[in-house]
Amino acid sequence: VLLSCEVLGAEGGLATLGFPGGVLLTTMRAGAPGTRLRVRLRARDVAVATEEPRGLSTRNVLPVTLASIAEGNEPGEAFLQLAAGPSTLLARVTRESVARLALRPGQPVWALIKAVSLDHRPAPAPGPERPA
Repeated sequence: VLLSCEVLGAEGGLATLGFPGGVLLTTMRAGAPGTRLRVRLRARDVAVATEEPRGLSTRNVLPVTLASIAEGNEPGEAFLQLAAGPSTLLARVTRESVARLALRPGQPVWALIKAVSLDHRPAPAPGPERPA
């Protein structure tokens, strides 16, 4: 997934990025506040929990809604489509996890994303204005 983000600030070696649907912390050098970025979030870097986790090293714990569950590319895996406000995240999990956690569409869950797992690139510049 590519998320359009804006750098909100930096402190303690972490950058804070806002996106429609939440805020992410990352270790990347993201730029000055107001800088626009496209952040790549891999499905393999997203885990889910059915209860709000505590006592984790993972800095990004986002409340989301499980929108859909689809078969994965490999036997025994599934892709979860997660709604974080208007943004969509993907999580790649095992089918066993889907069954064990009794996951179902519409269920509120928590997306867990390690701060060190985010990649970014500058957002594309706006296109030239066209004459009316």
